[in-house]
Parts: sequence; C-alpha cells; structure tokens
Amino acid sequence: MASVIDKNREANEIFYEEGFAKLRAGEMEESTGKLIMDLMEIRDDKALLPYARKWIKLFPRVESAPRLVGKWLQNYESNDAMYLATSYVKTYPDVGALILIVRAFAHLSKASPKLFDAIEKRFAAEPNSHVWSKLQAHEKTKAEVDPLILRWLEINRYNSSLSVEVSFIALYSRDSSVLSEVLRWIEVNQDKASDIWLVYMNMMRGLSEAHKELRSRVATTAGHWLARNSEYRNAGRLYYEVLLIEQTADQIHAAKDWFLSHQKQEGSYMALAGILTASHSLGEKIEPELVTYAKEILKSQSPEDRTAVLSGALLEVCADSETIRLAKEALQDHYQPSWLHALLLRVAPDEELISKAVEIHSQPGSRSPEVILELLKLDGKNTIVRKAAQKWINENPADKTAKELNLLLSS
Repeated sequence: MASVIDKNREANEIFYEEGFAKLRAGEMEESTGKLIMDLMEIRDDKALLPYARKWIKLFPRVESAPRLVGKWLQNYESNDAMYLATSYVKTYPDVGALILIVRAFAHLSKASPKLFDAIEKRFAAEPNSHVWSKLQAHEKTKAEVDPLILRWLEINRYNSSLSVEVSFIALYSRDSSVLSEVLRWIEVNQDKASDIWLVYMNMMRGLSEAHKELRSRVATTAGHWLARNSEYRNAGRLYYEVLLIEQTADQIHAAKDWFLSHQKQEGSYMALAGILTASHSLGEKIEPELVTYAKEILKSQSPEDRTAVLSGALLEVCADSETIRLAKEALQDHYQPSWLHALLLRVAPDEELISKAVEIHSQPGSRSPEVILELLKLDGKNTIVRKAAQKWINENPADKTAKELNLLLSS
C-alpha cells in the first residue's frame, strides 16, 4: 500500500515540475487554464498565481476561467480571486461553470458579503441548477446559506436524479429544516432514485443534533423500503446501517431472512456484520451458523481486501483463535481501521498488539483515541501512552473521549 502511495506522490511531483516548466517557457493557450488547475491540485504554490492572473486576462470568457478562479479562491482565499469570483457569479452566462466558485465559497473561512449577495441573486434567477448543492460545506457550515439549500431542495423535491447531491447535504447539514426536507425528498423519490441508499446512509451517519432527532425515523423508513426492495444491489450495506440504529428483534429477524436468501449478493456480508453487532448489543444468542458464515466470508477474502467491519463484528461475538488471527491479518495489511486495533486490544491483547500500538503513538502524526484508551487500561503508567493521551486531550478538549482519558490519567 505504501509503495503505491509513494509512486503516486512521485508521479505527481514529476507532473508538477514538468507542468511548471511549461508555464515558465511557453506561450499561454486556452488549455493552459486546465494545466494551472491541475498544478494547484498537487501543490499550494503561490508561484502559480501570476500565471493564473495572466491566463484569465487572456481567456476571460472560456469555461475554464471561472473554474480556475474557484480553484484559486479555494486554495488561497485572495482578494483578487474573491473579486473575480464575484464578477463571474454576476455575469458568466453558464451557471454550471460556477461550480468551483460555489464550492470554494462554502468552505471560505471569511466569506465576502459581496460574493454571498451575488450568489443569492444568481440563485434567485436560476434556482434549479445542481451547482447550488455545493453550498453545503462538509465542515464549518454557514448558517446563512441554509435558506438557499432548503429552497433548492424544495424546488427539486420531485427530481429523483439528484441522489449524490442530496446525500452530501444529508451527511453534512446541521439544520433541522434542511434535514427534514431531505427526509421528504427520500419519501417522494425512494422508489425512483437509483442511488437512494446513499441518502439513507448519510442521513443515518450524520453527527449533528438534528440528525439524532431524525435517525430513528430514517432507519424505520429505510427498513420498510428494504422490505419492498430485497433485490436492490446495495441492500446489504443499507441493512448494516439500519441495524446500527434500529436494534430490535424484528429488524434483526428481517435482516437474517434477507441474508440467508441473498448470500451471493454483493455487499451481503455487511448485513451479516449488522446482524452480529445488533444481536450482541441486545444480548441475544448468536446462531453458530452465522458465525460459520462470517468466518467463511473472511477466509475467502485476502488480508488486504478483508472487510474490517465484519472482522470486528465477529470478534465481538466470537473471540476464538481463528477470529483473532483473521482480524490481526486484516489489521496488519492495512492499518486504516484503528478502531479494529482498539477492539483487538480490548478483546485479545497480546505483546505484539500492544508494542505496535505504543510504537505508532510514539511517532508524530494523528492519534487514535480508541487505541490510547485501551492502552491506558492495560498500562496506565506507560509514559509514551500518557503523553499521547495528554496531547490528544489538549487538541480535542470538548470530545467526550477526553473525559474518559482524563479519568484514566488521574487514576
């Protein structure tokens, strides 16, 4: 995995150096705008800005021009880019070409009132365009754009082709009115939209208080939809998300029936992971055949492709030597699911798992609070772990895990 990442990084650096050399040596062409955007994608280099200014002056009305301004605004938030973005929003004839400007605006740390005013007026003139869904940021969302997003959803309530756009809003919006309208969109389009599962899943995965208020209703609606659409290609993945929320005997039974008759369907293993997780949470007895199915699925997968979700779910209900081995192989081949490392430390700690976790947390970089928590429970005196815990608390003082870590540090 690391070698692939290194090769991609090396290829990007070569592309950047060759592309920048073309900018220094050659005349500007219409295609040069796309080159500058590609280079900005690789590196936030202010040396690119004079070329961006020069190209836009030469080719102000081609479709790449507002796109380049949007990329410029997103990467640098400069006054020049803000001015140009406002001008393009007001005057560029194709609203679709404004997509990167709208996306950049959603993520600006300091939004220009003039740019917002231009967006608001352009929205009023052409409210149907899909570009307005990009007003939804994935973090630090702007409450001032919620009325526009809500209006866009209302206008497109009967447009079943917008699953991807609506799913993004469903995951990141924190506004209860917006999320209620997303639910209405689901209810209207659930039997027509091909990727409806994305909207369902993101509504259930959202973390805001507004999401929590609607989560049970969304899970129930999704469960009813699954009962009518058992052959849907992503039913297994959707069953998993429903079972994380609606952990009832009836829902578990429905998922079991579906899994036993759809084992060969793509993603069916996710439904099995949900069944194991929900049954464990309710304290229900796990049928041996389900454990056998889970082991067979995991053994049929190569370690690098082994699903961590099913590994973790099985580990919770059957921590025998075979399950532990399968989970450790998955963890060793791709250390992305740090929560699986934490689960192994909780369920089956050994010297290898502990030393690997300590080694990771002795190095600079991101920290896993779940792993730190388990390490502190195993050895609260370890100086490396205590230092990692304190650093994470300092960086995330409001997180609920910080309280647990503080208690372990003080005990």
